[in-house]
Amino acid sequence: HSTNTWHRALAYAIERARELNHYGVHKQIANRLLEPFMWHTVIVSATDWGNFFKLRCAPEAQPEIRNVALLMQE
Repeated sequence: HSTNTWHRALAYAIERARELNHYGVHKQIANRLLEPFMWHTVIVSATDWGNFFKLRCAPEAQPEIRNVALLMQE
């Protein structure tokens, strides 16, 4: 099941981030492994959104970003 795969991937990323921390790698670098699993808030500004909406609202766009783009467009 894909949810289990994502949970295993998260557990593996946490293990590797801890390993990098143990070796003294800067936290900023070790955290890169965890970013795909984290929620974050973004503030975006632009003067021209046409190309963004054309690409990201298209039916072929990645569903997750498409949903956000459609909400932004409203």
